[in-house]
Amino acid sequence: MKKKFLSYILLFLFIFNTISVCQIPNIHAQEKQTIQVGYVSDSPLISRDNTGRYHGFIVDYFNEISLYTNWNIDYVECEADNTDEMFKQNKVDLVFPIQKNEYRKKHYVFSQTKIGPSQNLIYTLKETDVCFKEYDSFDGLTFGFIKGAIQPSKFKQHAKNHDINYHSKYYTNNEALFQALNGGEVDAIVCDSLDTPANPYKLVDTFGECDSYFMAPKKNAQIIKQLNRAVDKINSHTPGFFTNLNNNYFTGKASSCYPLFTREELNYIHRTHDVNVGIYTDTIPYAFYEEDSLRGIYPYILEELSKISGLHFVPTSLDSSVSADSQLTENTPVVAGIGIATTAKHSEQFFCSTDVLHEDTLLIQPENANYNSLDHLTIAVPRHYSYVKSYLAANNASTYVKTYSSVQACMDAVRDHKCDAAFVGHYTAGRLLHRPHYETLSVNYKIHVIQPLNFMVSLDGDPSLSSIINKSIEQLNSADMEQRIAKINDEHPYHYTVLDFLEKNRSLIAAIVIALFVITFLTYRVTKGRIQAAAIEHEKDLFRLKSETDELTGLYNSETFFQKAGEMIQKDPPNTYLLTTVNIEHFKIINDVYGYETGDEFLTYAGSILSSMVEKYNGLCARLENDCFVCLLPSTVDVGDAFSKSFQKQLNNYEIDNTLVACFGIYYIDNFDFPIYMMCDFARMASQNAYGQYNSHVATFTTQQHTQFLQEHRITSEMEAALEDHQFKLFIQPKNNLHTEKAIGGECLVRWQHPKDGIISPDLFIPIFEKNSFITRLDLYLIEESCKLIEKWQKRGKDILPISINLSRMDFSYPNLPDTICNICDKYHVNYDHLQLEVTESAYYRNTASIEEQLLHLQKKGFKILMDDFGSEYSSLSMLKDSPVDILKLDLHFLTKTDRYSRSNKIVSSVVSLARKLDIDLIVEGVETKDQVEFLKEIGVDNVQGYYFSKPLPVNEYENYIEEHA
Repeated sequence: MKKKFLSYILLFLFIFNTISVCQIPNIHAQEKQTIQVGYVSDSPLISRDNTGRYHGFIVDYFNEISLYTNWNIDYVECEADNTDEMFKQNKVDLVFPIQKNEYRKKHYVFSQTKIGPSQNLIYTLKETDVCFKEYDSFDGLTFGFIKGAIQPSKFKQHAKNHDINYHSKYYTNNEALFQALNGGEVDAIVCDSLDTPANPYKLVDTFGECDSYFMAPKKNAQIIKQLNRAVDKINSHTPGFFTNLNNNYFTGKASSCYPLFTREELNYIHRTHDVNVGIYTDTIPYAFYEEDSLRGIYPYILEELSKISGLHFVPTSLDSSVSADSQLTENTPVVAGIGIATTAKHSEQFFCSTDVLHEDTLLIQPENANYNSLDHLTIAVPRHYSYVKSYLAANNASTYVKTYSSVQACMDAVRDHKCDAAFVGHYTAGRLLHRPHYETLSVNYKIHVIQPLNFMVSLDGDPSLSSIINKSIEQLNSADMEQRIAKINDEHPYHYTVLDFLEKNRSLIAAIVIALFVITFLTYRVTKGRIQAAAIEHEKDLFRLKSETDELTGLYNSETFFQKAGEMIQKDPPNTYLLTTVNIEHFKIINDVYGYETGDEFLTYAGSILSSMVEKYNGLCARLENDCFVCLLPSTVDVGDAFSKSFQKQLNNYEIDNTLVACFGIYYIDNFDFPIYMMCDFARMASQNAYGQYNSHVATFTTQQHTQFLQEHRITSEMEAALEDHQFKLFIQPKNNLHTEKAIGGECLVRWQHPKDGIISPDLFIPIFEKNSFITRLDLYLIEESCKLIEKWQKRGKDILPISINLSRMDFSYPNLPDTICNICDKYHVNYDHLQLEVTESAYYRNTASIEEQLLHLQKKGFKILMDDFGSEYSSLSMLKDSPVDILKLDLHFLTKTDRYSRSNKIVSSVVSLARKLDIDLIVEGVETKDQVEFLKEIGVDNVQGYYFSKPLPVNEYENYIEEHA
């Protein structure tokens, strides 16, 4: 009976569970809801690659949200000021990043959590003479804002707090805002830190928080509720998700490319060069010597701080047996400490900087020990671990601490049972525990101390130094520091020594010796018959190698490289590889000074370095010709930094007095439209942009360069025909008397009237003509056309006003230039004083003696010589004294690049006065406004040229202008 009753109970439970399971909704079977998420077009929180795929902070955010909402996200681009219309047309369900204001609070609902950490920032251009929080210099500036954002009201209160009077301008989006700053429409802009620009603008102030949210119309409140519920669930199920997301995208993101230095701190930097920093130089990975070169995380940090601050931090070695703080001196005002004690931050001798990094300090114990606390233990601690010693003293009263000179000495004390345990940084411990010497030791992961890595700065010196160091530390990328430490550890693992091997494998040595003897004997018998066959195969390999390689360096020759590289890139998709060419700048010096034999030896040395470096990446390397090498590498290789610097460093080791610089040109293979040899040409074109550069010797070939290359090729191929077809047309800009406004002459300019493309700007073709020397033929053509025009006016009986022609500095290399110009004038019966010659100020600095000699010859013939663009270069009084100049053309445009108009006026007045005293006529060009005209009248200027009176005119319009202003 009992069994039967139990059977009924079990049957009932089975049926009930079956029904319950069937009633559980199948979430995955539900149809996904598509949510249209609008994003402000220039938001840095989301971006779109060439394939149309979205990525960034918001994409990761919604990928996680969708796991809890079953949403399918459709991203829609919109502008901040048209969200109302987008909502009305049902084009979006919610938008981001949006800030709250009174209007939006009334009509919309917002997410309960804000998007990322944010605050209000003020940026200016780098060259602006405004320092961080220097509010007096803010007074009277024009500030740019995003229309409809919260920053204008926030800044209004901020300005009131600091007595700042300012002007406002508003823009629709961030792109327009930054363009306004670049173009000089505003002096500064206000934005939030989520919009930190990539370009190097200068941050001059921060104030208040600027929170951004997701926003939806009230009819979509359910979507916001689902979003809020999903956020709550994520915080419950994965508490660290949003923290990690913020850290990935915002932590270490500098709000400015420049540290926020005050004027006092900048003055300290300008008057100070070297700052000695003491570091312990005997511990991997912090600081250690390798091949007489100091390496490690602290030398790297000091290099980065030097770049950021402008100071030169020089690492000097500390005595490892003495504490760091006791080695602070006047000559060494900064010391890098591994775990400076917390109590030291209140020291009267030194200032403790912001933490650079944090290291987990592990407890090393005997293998059979299992400590749960430090009570009544004797703990070994390195002398320079001041933080750990302070921590133990404050938190473990019954623990006895013994100090040793080094980490290794601490571990020896534990191994030899002189101490119960030791605290050792986990980077160092990881290396040392691999030694058989410490195989009886282990790590106790239950007990550890997090110690900071920071700097001590002496309080006896200038207080600006400690502030500069702290602000520079804020610019460091902590993730980059961690990667650098990991890389150093990976590159410097502990290497077993012979003694380690013998200690660990004593019992096997005899057996190994016997086995080696037997193997050697058997190998000799087996391989004897293969030696001759291998020799024959070797001869074949040598022949093949000779046909495929460069005879001098042993690398692939160009033909083999093109073949193998082409086969290699076809196996993988685009963007897998890059090509980089390597040229040795001024390599000809070696051949000229040391001879070709030394030059060949140097090329062989350079080729061997490249070969070994490329081999690490399974790439290809070849010598194209002369001193030009080419490498095929994975596109992930950082040629612009690690690869190029490593090559240059090894190149500098070559024993030769001259320091030769390697220039790198990079071409990323993003498609297979071009053959390999043309891709190599693109990389070589890019390397030419790196020649003669000081800061960087690496340049990347861009689409713009390719377009410029095709454009230059087209212009070069068409210039001869254009000259023969008279496509180059004369335009003349009048010169006027400032008081009578009558015309006194004109300046001949050129425009290219292309039959298909219309007018081509001189800015496009003149630089190309100067580079290929075609400019001289064009200038002589313009002189002849001008003479024809003057002859025509003479035949009509018109009064001849002189016109001027520009001469390029390239023209003075033309054989017998003065005689050629005279012959053209004589051919058309033109008086020499009717044709004036303009030479730019910069031309006087190139081959001065030859140019002055030719100009003097032309001046004696009767030509008027004008110095064009005076003041746009580095004008020299000596040049005015010695050069044959009849008329100065003062460029007024350069004076408008500064806001100090009073100084500009004084400069112009001084130049006018100087010209008058030197009996040199003066024409002011670039006159565009009535204010400029009135000012020039006041200081006695007679003749001007500029858009205020007339733009450059075609010949027929110029003739009409002369008639009207005779």
